[in-house]
Amino acid sequence: MYREAQMLSDVVTRSNEDVSSFVIGGFGDKRLLATGALLFKRVCNKLTLSIKNLAGTRALEVGFGRFLRNDNVSIAEIESTLITKTNNNCIGKTHVLAISDTVENTFPGQEIKKDKFGSGSDKETKAFFGHPVIMINAENKDILGIGSIQAWNRSFAELAPKNTRLIEDKESFKWLEAAFATEKNITNPDKITMIYDREGDIYELFDRVPNSKMELLVRSSHDRKLNGGGYLSEYMNNIPESFEYEIELPAITGKRTARTATMKLKFSKVMIPKPNNIKENFKHEQIEVTCVEAVEISKVAENEKPVYWRILTTHDVTTAEQALQIVIWYTWRWTIEQVFRTTKTKGLDIESSQVEEPTVLLKLFVLSIAAAVEVVCLVHARDGATDRPASDIFSDIEIIVLCQLLIKLQGKTVKQQNPFNKNSLSWASWIIARLGGWSGYRYRTASPPGPITLYKGLFTFNNYVEAWMLFQNANTVAV
Repeated sequence: MYREAQMLSDVVTRSNEDVSSFVIGGFGDKRLLATGALLFKRVCNKLTLSIKNLAGTRALEVGFGRFLRNDNVSIAEIESTLITKTNNNCIGKTHVLAISDTVENTFPGQEIKKDKFGSGSDKETKAFFGHPVIMINAENKDILGIGSIQAWNRSFAELAPKNTRLIEDKESFKWLEAAFATEKNITNPDKITMIYDREGDIYELFDRVPNSKMELLVRSSHDRKLNGGGYLSEYMNNIPESFEYEIELPAITGKRTARTATMKLKFSKVMIPKPNNIKENFKHEQIEVTCVEAVEISKVAENEKPVYWRILTTHDVTTAEQALQIVIWYTWRWTIEQVFRTTKTKGLDIESSQVEEPTVLLKLFVLSIAAAVEVVCLVHARDGATDRPASDIFSDIEIIVLCQLLIKLQGKTVKQQNPFNKNSLSWASWIIARLGGWSGYRYRTASPPGPITLYKGLFTFNNYVEAWMLFQNANTVAV
């Protein structure tokens, strides 16, 4: 073990890189700490999960491989280190949103290499699953980091029928576990709202999670029976409309074009009794939540469906403005979809990884989520919606390179000038988007840069930074 750690230390020393801001854990050894930090820095800078491409040399490739296979390098410690940074980002925040969802990573065509992985949703393709929580400032949508993260390879064991198992013995326990872990990990804000899509609409979640600090906001999946008789859909159909409003809907590839949608909004408190067909010891015989319903009434493109959201929340909603805020927070759930998209084929491309050991690939998955969060931070900053400084993501040297690139990337007309304050994250996002192929024109004449454009821009930018460092080192040697 000592000889392996010493080798890793030698590899990191020869790399001559500052990795202090990329630490992902101590792992009981300073040499492992340094190697992990270098690996994470390379993932963020090179935006790939290929160990060979991350390393660049055979010695470093061997070093990274041994680091990832080392039993002392645990996902729990990587997660804890990343979450500590997030919790620090939450200092002074009154209310944060915790957006959570599940991503399935499949390996079609790699059945032989991935024989140690369990099955995916189709029961045939090899896969593993991840369930991260992304923390967002409820006031301005700033992305604060990771609140918790689960990653697992499905067991090959036969399971008892679903209706005979307690929630703790089901994969759906991930929704409760995400909430419990986030409450434990993120201690600085006064209030946390967990935001889930339809898969998270389970009674056990509402039964166990809410308290004075934790709120829920979940898109309804089931037409639930109500206390006193009748169903949720029937009841909401008879609730009068509160008002109409307009909302900007982002595009969803293959499903929806970006548009300004006119929505009608209604809301009401409802009482939902516990289900009788589940083997469970519930804390509450019934739960009181507010149902907020938003329905698109504007004309939509052919082959597209109008937006229809029915949201259940534990927040106290008594006005139309509060109901609208619930809907707006739900739309921010798209952030986690952008994170997942950045880890897929057009981004970090985790599904093309040649790694055959589940424990190793799950560690890389956690790092990929953390790297993707940085890309999506830039997506949010593209509109000037944040006042965060560029130094939240970029080092002093990287900001110098950004300044040099700006001279090259700005056009002569006002429309092609960077409109944001110098050294702000929005200013940096504009430069990165231009490097990724964005035209620079504002959004009435061109689509805004998305996560893949910014991913490509970061990849190009990091090549410029590497060249800059080589140039500076060459000048130092010459002197």
